[in-house]
Amino acid sequence: METEKARSRAQENLLQLYLRLNGFFLTGLIVHKDGPDGIRTEVDTLAVRHRFHCEPERVIEPSPFIGKAGQRTDLFICEVKSKGQSLQFNARLRDEPQCVATLIRWAGLFDPNSVNEIAEQVRKTLQTRPIASKCIPSTTTEEVRICGVICCPERWEGGRNDPWFLGGKEIFEYIWNCFRPDPPRPECATKYDFTAWGSEFECIVLWFKKKDMAKLPDNPMTALYEHLRI
Repeated sequence: METEKARSRAQENLLQLYLRLNGFFLTGLIVHKDGPDGIRTEVDTLAVRHRFHCEPERVIEPSPFIGKAGQRTDLFICEVKSKGQSLQFNARLRDEPQCVATLIRWAGLFDPNSVNEIAEQVRKTLQTRPIASKCIPSTTTEEVRICGVICCPERWEGGRNDPWFLGGKEIFEYIWNCFRPDPPRPECATKYDFTAWGSEFECIVLWFKKKDMAKLPDNPMTALYEHLRI
């Protein structure tokens, strides 16, 4: 059980590092129950990227897989799934409009009078689809794009019948290109004190920066678990 929890946390940290490199502010979120005990649900990662995000000194732009910053602010509702789990959002987010309304309200991007209407639109995008979609599930308003992001780092990429999800290939290759540019970037150093990334990211960054790793291993998630000793 402890190993499972540690691996889940490592997957969440990997997702958050990927999103941070793509220009997002990140947090988790608890949706509380009525009454004194328990929670209704939780969101693994709630991520916001503002429309004028730009970091030209890094040279590498946000990944086209999730889209660049554009005319709208991005709000990503993210849920991490281990290999073998269904690629779908938890039942509370799919079935209970109030859960979605709570997180939409918390994000603070909409007038309170419009929250319930927008939340219902978003809830519909989080449903399990009978026909696999190859596009990121999203709801757009004039100023905001709200996306439901299922992430499974332990799966390298999707099969023909899988719904859209953020898999290991996209995550690992994008982070690798960010941390190990070739040629080096003239205005963005790659050698520095990696403790600056904080305790949740430092060990993962160190793994990507290993001097004896000339390329990504064949099973990078397994190799990362070994590095993290889990």
